[in-house]
Amino acid sequence: MNKKLENALPLFDFVSVKRNEVINNIIALDFEKARRGLYELNKGYPSLDTKELNEIVALFCNNYRGGEPQVMFSTWKLFANLKMKIPWYEKFERAYFLAICKAIEATNSTQWQMDGIPVPMFYLKAGKLVEARRGFEKLIVQRPADAKIYAYLADTHFLEGRTTEAALCYREAFELSPEVIDITHIKDRRVIALMEEVNTLVADSYMWWVISYGCVEEVFPYKTIKLLEDLRVYVDEFITLQKEYRKAVTPCLSAKLFYKCIVLSHNNSHLRHIKTVELSIVRALMKEINPQLFHKYMYTKEQKEK
Repeated sequence: MNKKLENALPLFDFVSVKRNEVINNIIALDFEKARRGLYELNKGYPSLDTKELNEIVALFCNNYRGGEPQVMFSTWKLFANLKMKIPWYEKFERAYFLAICKAIEATNSTQWQMDGIPVPMFYLKAGKLVEARRGFEKLIVQRPADAKIYAYLADTHFLEGRTTEAALCYREAFELSPEVIDITHIKDRRVIALMEEVNTLVADSYMWWVISYGCVEEVFPYKTIKLLEDLRVYVDEFITLQKEYRKAVTPCLSAKLFYKCIVLSHNNSHLRHIKTVELSIVRALMKEINPQLFHKYMYTKEQKEK
């Protein structure tokens, strides 16, 4: 900025311009340039409160190494732990994770996660939704029982506006293992509201109940089993779980068994071909485990069939 223009600016505007230059350099990952700009700002206006910017710039200047994804991510975690509420956080996060993605690609790494975080999550945080979705879909093939991956894939679908696919993936995640889901990352407000509601209704193992309440309240679609052989396998799983439940009733077993009942009840047109279980027994068990939810399920079912 030339001296004439600088002098024409009110002090507040000039300071704002210089501060924004520092911030823009941080977002551009040019931390050395940000450090120099901040030094000039502090020197010219020593009474100015730049404590937060000083802390950020010092952290990245001391720890950041571009092109090294592991170091880059470790440095980001140090920054995230500061829990600073800065208005440009999301913009900085996207730029930073985009740089991590490029560094990962440059290394030709085949690892599927880094520090416990699936690699497609870095693309998700960088705003590269298509790349993130494709990455999560590949991981699902490799790790079909990983509830956390299903939940992240659901988040990606939701951010892309693919709400039907998102609901299916959220359902799979909550059926597989809800306690491992990263609930702080869930993007669908309906799912968040559902979890909060179930938490007020169920004292223990509430996360295992989310899928049943979600189906009844139409947050998740009901699970349809098309092949008779697959239904036989599901019935066998139901019978095994029922025996465990009869031996020792626990909140978690109750929730799992209730959902099994929902699925069998929903697939009742094919259930008559299997001799080892009857629909009347399934629904009686639902009523025994959770009468309120059972009545709500039957009511919504009857309303649909009218």
